[in-house]
Amino acid sequence: MTGFVKNFLAVCLKDRTRLSQVIDLIDPSAFEVDPRAHWIVRKIKSFWNQYREPPTIEILRHLLKTDRTIPDEMKTQIGVLIEEIRDLPIDDAESRFAFDSIVEHLIKYNLAIEMIHLKHHIENGSNLSDIRQVINRMQTIANPALSDDLGIDFATVASDPNRMLSLLKQDVGDRIPTGFPALDSYLDGGMPRGTIFIICGTPKAGKTWTLVNLAVRAFLNGYKTVYFTLEIPDSYIFERMLQVAGKIQYDALQKMISTDEFDSIARIISERIEKIKKGKSESAYLRIQQFPSMRTTTRQLDSYIQSYLPSPPDVIVVDYAELVLPSYKIQERRLALGQVVLELRSLGVIHNAVVYTAWQANREALKRELVDELNASESWEVIKHTDVFATITEEDRDDNASPLEDEMNPIVEYTFFLSLSRISSHQKVDLYMRRNKKTGAIEIFSEKLEAGL
Repeated sequence: MTGFVKNFLAVCLKDRTRLSQVIDLIDPSAFEVDPRAHWIVRKIKSFWNQYREPPTIEILRHLLKTDRTIPDEMKTQIGVLIEEIRDLPIDDAESRFAFDSIVEHLIKYNLAIEMIHLKHHIENGSNLSDIRQVINRMQTIANPALSDDLGIDFATVASDPNRMLSLLKQDVGDRIPTGFPALDSYLDGGMPRGTIFIICGTPKAGKTWTLVNLAVRAFLNGYKTVYFTLEIPDSYIFERMLQVAGKIQYDALQKMISTDEFDSIARIISERIEKIKKGKSESAYLRIQQFPSMRTTTRQLDSYIQSYLPSPPDVIVVDYAELVLPSYKIQERRLALGQVVLELRSLGVIHNAVVYTAWQANREALKRELVDELNASESWEVIKHTDVFATITEEDRDDNASPLEDEMNPIVEYTFFLSLSRISSHQKVDLYMRRNKKTGAIEIFSEKLEAGL
């Protein structure tokens, strides 16, 4: 194998931007001369088609280990090549020249294939539209600049005030607000599409209630929302959404149910929805779907979205991430957890949606007054693939309070810690969150004074 191919593979595995620019040119058959390179290229191509990301070296090792279609001797040779690629630089002059040279080869290879197609169409008297399609493909291959995504030319856009303003407004306008103004102010207006927000907390910390509130607020703000529950039955999630959307206390809801006063519930909910949604998108929906815990993959979630939703969602809620399996078996739990988050994030990218999910804090977090990303998860791989990471920690409360005192004060107070944000300049920010135990409704404030406490 030439060093050029090794450098090309290193760039493809380590530089997502450059891979995205040439992925359509990459044809595994162009690398059949070397079975090792051919195997790696096939894995890069298939992984990209599914997740819009290159596989990491760790994932590539795992795919090799579990591939039963190749002999052990070949596995050993591919393994050696993977380790060699791992140590190669990708930003020096040699690697850039190697990458460009292989891309040029791929362009010629693809053009040769299209020439065969063109000759076939002409010899068989195909219609003009078929011939024109081949010629258009050849033009795109020969001149990648003809593709739809030309990127951003900094000097050109920066010198044109109108284009610059349009681009900057596009970033702000393409964000979906969480529905909590105090939180949105620290996220520069909300979550960009194609990003993931993980909410972490100890058991019984209120993670599901937080997800339910995010889903209801997204729906009431006119966004198409799907809620996947993998632990709590869908009927319970529906009941919680009724409480939040209608501001109905739990006892009142149970009374309505026991006395068959469903007309009252329906009237309350419909009136509130009409009032809040007035002037907003009429195509908004809120769909709840239950899947079995620890038996559902992100591929099944994607299949449901594509097959059963009336239109692509704006918001995807997964309750919760640790109960989802990666699309292929990974023995090491640390890597499996990171892969789940990467796949959930890719789900948002593919459907141009925001993904909200929850995560169980590790045992060390039980000893802490404030949970942060350092003691929030079993795997740093989870944090690595997250765009926004926040923790909720219940504040000290009087465990000796009488039932009457508890009834008189139904507010549960939390520290909502915005631990990590890659979409704004704000992180390590303490916010104040409170949940009404009777209705389940959550509010988030910059500080307690703002909440009137």
